Amino acid sequence: MATKTLAVLPFRSIGSNDEGEYLSDGLTEELINLFARMDGMYVASRTSSFYYKGRSASLAEIGKCLQVDFVLEGSVQVYREKVKVGVQLSNTKTGFSLWSDSYERELVDVLALQEEIARAVFQQYLSKTSHVFPKDHILVPNNDYKAYEYFLKGRYFFYQYSMENFKRAIPCYRKAIDCQPDFALAYAGLATCYMGLGGYINKRYYREGKKHALKALSLNDKLIDPHLALFYIQLFYEYDWEGARQTILKGLSINDQSADAHRAMGIYYLSIGQVEKALYEHEVAVKNDPLNLIFIRGVGWVASFMGQYEKALREYHRTLELDPSFRPSVEAIGMIYAYRENWAEAIRWLSQYQQMCKDPLKGWMALGYVWGRSGETDKAYEVIGKLDKRQEQNPDEPLFLDYATVYMGLNNLDRAYYYLKRALEEKVILAIVTFRTDPIFEPLRREDRYRELLQIAKLEALPKEEPVATSSENPLIEIQTDSNESLRFLFSALIYVKAEGNYARFYFVEGEGVQSKLLRLSLLETARQLNHPLVLQCHRSYLVNLHNFEAVRGNAKKYELISPLIDEVVPVSRSKGKELKNCLASPECLQNLSHSNQTVPIRPKV
Repeated sequence: MATKTLAVLPFRSIGSNDEGEYLSDGLTEELINLFARMDGMYVASRTSSFYYKGRSASLAEIGKCLQVDFVLEGSVQVYREKVKVGVQLSNTKTGFSLWSDSYERELVDVLALQEEIARAVFQQYLSKTSHVFPKDHILVPNNDYKAYEYFLKGRYFFYQYSMENFKRAIPCYRKAIDCQPDFALAYAGLATCYMGLGGYINKRYYREGKKHALKALSLNDKLIDPHLALFYIQLFYEYDWEGARQTILKGLSINDQSADAHRAMGIYYLSIGQVEKALYEHEVAVKNDPLNLIFIRGVGWVASFMGQYEKALREYHRTLELDPSFRPSVEAIGMIYAYRENWAEAIRWLSQYQQMCKDPLKGWMALGYVWGRSGETDKAYEVIGKLDKRQEQNPDEPLFLDYATVYMGLNNLDRAYYYLKRALEEKVILAIVTFRTDPIFEPLRREDRYRELLQIAKLEALPKEEPVATSSENPLIEIQTDSNESLRFLFSALIYVKAEGNYARFYFVEGEGVQSKLLRLSLLETARQLNHPLVLQCHRSYLVNLHNFEAVRGNAKKYELISPLIDEVVPVSRSKGKELKNCLASPECLQNLSHSNQTVPIRPKV
């Protein structure tokens, strides 16, 4: 069964009615969730789809960025207790509309309307395949529209991603539960809000979050949302590492395409110090959610802890190209220069970050660290004074990690240790995630008392996990040379490899562009290390990843491989041309290759 690829773009709300905004977003999300539950379907994630809300882009651009062949879009208009919905299914490669329709229903029938639209798309798009329409996909008890309306309002506020909006979402979810006490998704929404408040406001919220996560799972253990909330609570509040691991594995078994679940797994690995696995999981998250700024920054974040500063900078700058106001990446770029001890550039970027915070007492932590390291200790102590004032104004706000970081810059390891210990005792999220891997804390990791920090976080006796395996069944590839150079990437990112004398140049996707790297390695040895059934030597000087090529053009005189990822073409030898042409024209052929246990034979270079 060939994989179908679809993006559901945010439905437009026509008019200024708030209810229309909730419904348009809700309809989009429910259609995404429904199609994502079908085996053999790839559906662009919510965050990446919603990137296009209010933005104009061609179908071709959307298809290339989200890696989808089809797009579903529409509009919602609410008036006089009625809703009118228009929908259209289009091909991203041709730009042609395949199907469109409009519906007008009573508001109370909106849940049934969602199913009607989904079934219509299913019939137009999937009915000739072996896909099966999901059963039990309506998750609102008794199809209660009022409960659903409250739930949509809660989710609308939640996706504003701020502590104040989490607090606004909570009463909406509670009203949904008042209407329908068995509403599992509403309990999951409560759990997620309280989990966020517990991590950034006060740890007492975690207990409330766990209660609601367990309630949601008792009502429906096939939902991924409560698994994610429970995972973070087990990780950050209980330091139950094995319990958290089992919870997120269960979540991935429900939906192994979930970018949120892969990112959560990456946070788990980063917290226990397994940075290579952390990077892999973050890369997978971005592959499944390519426009999620937080996930892209996460790749850069982990890469920076591994010393891969150029890669980290590319990821950070990519987020700023997507959204110049995304201030976490501005701070992160400043820290890259701090790690390199380029104090002037670090201060320039971190000063910009502080100004973006728009609060005279916020955004000083990293600047305080850099000023301390660069010898401007008076300014670093001024930051300590600002933290004191901020703590006095907001006594419940956990600032222990801020203090620890500035004191590390001042090389006052005793004070830094005291505050880092307090941060771990008070369950400060960033402290838990970074104290084992952030270069800032390396001086403390050399001291005997560091063991006490591991004991507080229950990490001292944690068994060491094996590094990420690389094989034909694992999408993470590592290439190594005799001179100890290495290159690591997701298999799906590799486009082709070209022989250049005694070297091999690798072309691969990173962020929104194509990067290349030259390694001293023969093409034969490259093929041996890649060891993947979709890797083929199509020419004496080229290895290609068939996953990223769509067609062969030409005839027996001259064949060329075409990829949508690059402008240039790759030459194909005459002996391989016809075979490749037939294979790329047959999805079943590629699928059989991808599931083969045998590597495609590689002919030695003559």
